[in-house]
Amino acid sequence: NDSIYNPVLSMKYIDEKKELTLTRDERITMISPWFDSWHQIEIYCESLTWKLNEPRINFEMMKGPNQEGRAVFESANYFSLQRYDKLQGIDEFNPLYVLRKYSEKYKTRDFTLDQIVTFMQRPPEQVEAQLLTLAYKGFLIYDPDDKTGKIKDKLINYVKAKDEKIDYDVIFFNSTVTAKSNGILSLDSFDLVIQGVPKVFLSDSQQVYIYPSKQQVILKKGGDFLFSGKVEAGLFDYYTKMSSFEYNKFKLNMPYIDSMSVYVRSRTKDPKTQTYSLVKVRTNITNLSGDLLIDDPKNKSGLNKFPEYPIFNSKNVSYANWEKRSVQNAVYKKDKFFFSVDPFTLKSIGSFSTDSLKFKGVLVSSGIFPDIRQPLTVRPDYSFGIESNTGPEGLHAYGGKGTFYSKIDMSNQGLRGDGKLIYLNSTSLSDNFIFYPDSMKTVAKSFTATELSGLVECPTAKGDSVREFWKPYKNILKVSSITKDISMYNNESALTGSLNLTPAGLTGQGIVKIRDAEMEAFLFEFKRRSFDATVDVFRIKSVNLSAMSISTKNYLAHFDFDQLKGEFKSSRGISRVDFPVNQYACSMDRFDWLVEKRSIRLYNERNQQVDIADTLSADQLVNYKFPGTEFVS
Repeated sequence: NDSIYNPVLSMKYIDEKKELTLTRDERITMISPWFDSWHQIEIYCESLTWKLNEPRINFEMMKGPNQEGRAVFESANYFSLQRYDKLQGIDEFNPLYVLRKYSEKYKTRDFTLDQIVTFMQRPPEQVEAQLLTLAYKGFLIYDPDDKTGKIKDKLINYVKAKDEKIDYDVIFFNSTVTAKSNGILSLDSFDLVIQGVPKVFLSDSQQVYIYPSKQQVILKKGGDFLFSGKVEAGLFDYYTKMSSFEYNKFKLNMPYIDSMSVYVRSRTKDPKTQTYSLVKVRTNITNLSGDLLIDDPKNKSGLNKFPEYPIFNSKNVSYANWEKRSVQNAVYKKDKFFFSVDPFTLKSIGSFSTDSLKFKGVLVSSGIFPDIRQPLTVRPDYSFGIESNTGPEGLHAYGGKGTFYSKIDMSNQGLRGDGKLIYLNSTSLSDNFIFYPDSMKTVAKSFTATELSGLVECPTAKGDSVREFWKPYKNILKVSSITKDISMYNNESALTGSLNLTPAGLTGQGIVKIRDAEMEAFLFEFKRRSFDATVDVFRIKSVNLSAMSISTKNYLAHFDFDQLKGEFKSSRGISRVDFPVNQYACSMDRFDWLVEKRSIRLYNERNQQVDIADTLSADQLVNYKFPGTEFVS
């Protein structure tokens, strides 16, 4: 018994095209709506076109070149207070109200023009003009030829809605197209495809709106419809596909939600407006599936207050990730680093406090730490993340390469730690460890390495305000001095440069200082109480410390802290040694530095007996290059 009905039409049939066209009566300036009982809507458009050999009917504007076509598809239960008031104009009573009173008084929906004129006590011309207007707007049926009419349910319900006696909705589809139909009705499925729809209002009281992708919705029986696109609900945005709206349940089914974004109230008041403005959370939750209960199904109008609505139910595991360039240059790849969100239910999604928004789940951190079960919350930078504490037992880092203790924080600032990191025989303290999937960096408040003996030796080392870079999977921690030297060997020496701590021991590069001397090398190999190096530069300051008393380059050095003795052998056979204070230089292949005696012993192990001297003339003797130590002023 379903139909599409319009009381005032002109019909045109072209047999050659097998095309039937129904349009509004040209004598009438307003568009009278079609009532579609299958979809429970009223359709405001100029024409209906059906080619009889095709299984579809088109709703559109009358054809014209490049003409913009407009149409409105409106729920049968739609109510607008603005429209109700506009019908009244300057009259004392609204004509809808008057006609309902007539129907109640005489207990009938049928009327004649004379009966209404008598009831309203108005001139016939004025009354008939109002009846025609109401007929064109779908409130009643009126035949201007025989002056009879019938009041429709829409009129009675409109007055009841105005008096808040019944529920109603605010659903309509504004369609604007060019060179195509506003609506296409399939005669096979009875689906009505509505095109050119930029926005759909579902509930103004709960602030639920749809922005269809391709500006298209597919209307089903009873006001249900299918769509893909963006859903705004309260403070949440959902980007969906293959979703549906159930009219009777007043519910959105969203089986495929690409992402969900949310707005929260700022934690600080705007000094200009003295309000807490909305801030978009900078992390989305992705790969959701769920449904949105817009309001109580019997409260589509929002006249009654149900504070728990809208309600969103997430039905499967969803995810948050931080793979974007603004977060540590996109180093946290979402396939290995993510937060797995448990299925959840959110109530009152149009009104909640920022710090109350929490999602249960697990942080999977690409092997940096074991999985951490902690709620996902809004962090100080307005991104989603977690804040956790390892407890006194700590957490293994990078598969057990190290152990971290104390606070862990994930946000758009990256995965950070505030606490203590243990690696091999070292301890680092920092309030800003930054953990990456393959490394860690920080400026540590302190670094300490304890002494080791045995197969692997290591001296003591201690640094304050040092820069650290740890590559756990390459088994190396690099510690670099910034403004202060790194103390080594129980404060017996200091390093300006960097240390490399590995399972094989401790190496470094830079300048090692021992009392008034310093050695500069690209590679120091530090043992428990000694070190070896290829020294690029060795310098000892003079007594007054204003100048260097000895300076040399390119020596293999071994220094023993127990003996306080340094042994230097030239890496190039014979090397030059300068004595700047004495203004002398010599060439030799070895010397020893005796720290306690404040002396240097010079050696040339390449001396040899020069028997040829007796055979040389005086001139030859002067120019002959004898081996051995040579001092040059």
